[in-house]
Amino acid sequence: MSNKFIGIFALAVASLSCNVVAGENLLKNGDGENGQENWSEKQTQVCTANPHSGKSCLTTIVPVVISEDFIEVVPDKAYKVGGWFRSADGKPVNAYLGLAPFDKDKKPIESPNVLVIAGTETELVEDCLPACKILKVKDGSKWTLENNCGKYGLVAFNIDDSGKYLDLPNRELSAGCGIEKIEKKDGCWEISLKNPCGKIYRAGTKVREHRPGANYMYKWYQEAFQSKDWIHAEGTVKGIAETGTPVTSFWPGTKYVKVVVMGMGGKLNFDDMTFEEIGNSGN
Repeated sequence: MSNKFIGIFALAVASLSCNVVAGENLLKNGDGENGQENWSEKQTQVCTANPHSGKSCLTTIVPVVISEDFIEVVPDKAYKVGGWFRSADGKPVNAYLGLAPFDKDKKPIESPNVLVIAGTETELVEDCLPACKILKVKDGSKWTLENNCGKYGLVAFNIDDSGKYLDLPNRELSAGCGIEKIEKKDGCWEISLKNPCGKIYRAGTKVREHRPGANYMYKWYQEAFQSKDWIHAEGTVKGIAETGTPVTSFWPGTKYVKVVVMGMGGKLNFDDMTFEEIGNSGN
């Protein structure tokens, strides 16, 4: 995978009670014909100069633009997100199209909530108090400082160690990021944190190592994008991931999504945006 991709993230989903017709655009006002309906006035402007279709399109005025309405999704369905883009001023801009995941309570799911370090399930052998920077665990042999865990690693508490990851998305995370040292000492393992844990958990609490990754699930990315002509971009998402932030599957626990458009270092015009069901995830 190219290192030009800053992040890709996936979205996990639960059941949907309403019926959706395949091919129906589930994104409200994706073409900007109703002004900034479903798009924040603080994030976008309406543009009437040379839209892709109709009378208007939208322009990013901040680096990250997120649609406002929650779109409910189903784990056994496949979806496609797409749209038309061009540089708003002809200047290079790093352009992204993606999705943001939310759980059943419409709370955002962030990568540290689901990005686990496999095999690190263990338990505390001493109480953890808010000021603690050293946690003592039963087995830290598979904990690591690699893959940015040294700089950004976190401890997840009250985890499910059945192998089914039923605790995800896990929001019971240590405060701050970073693990400085992992060492076996005096019959247990010490996990030295860069910051005080900020939590109270008793001995016997099950824990796991987590780390952050991408902020959103990017389905299209182009570095130094500066096309004055409209360019179409799209990507598909299907199925539900057990853990992590894969490219093409929904993140664990996702019930809703929002569409994300990003123009880093410049402004983008976007028009005729769509999010639609395209069939079953097994197709």
